[in-house]
Amino acid sequence: MLFSAVFALAGLAAATPVARGLTDVTFVENLSVRKIQSGNTTTINSFSLDLSNPDYANTTCTMIDAAGAPPVTAQCEDSNGEVISYRATIWGSSDSNGAGYSVEVVHSLGALTKIGQEDVPVYCRAGGAGPDDFVCNQVGGSVEIDLNFV
Repeated sequence: MLFSAVFALAGLAAATPVARGLTDVTFVENLSVRKIQSGNTTTINSFSLDLSNPDYANTTCTMIDAAGAPPVTAQCEDSNGEVISYRATIWGSSDSNGAGYSVEVVHSLGALTKIGQEDVPVYCRAGGAGPDDFVCNQVGGSVEIDLNFV
């Protein structure tokens, strides 16, 4: 009996490092943020971004009519419009000049979750709906985010 308990515990211990060692390499592309910037207050009206990794080549995360202060979160869909187990959160400007956004990607795997966060550089221009309206688009190519178990 003790012999089988030792093997059971050894099996659990051996499985844990393997699961914890897996990292999903995910790329963020085409980040676009529509925001209202009034003084020190930022309101994100909408955002979208594309994710790509070996599991999902064409994934889009879109939040329309968010109308809130960061963070704002969007559920992601595959190229067929099906909701998948990824979501993206915009945490706000990653620097005081608003030249980037901190983007968090979460991959839910049932009881397990992988999370990664990285700064994505953007260029903001006038949005056309008044002096406080801005559209910010990703610059500099895709940004790699490593998703790890938490």
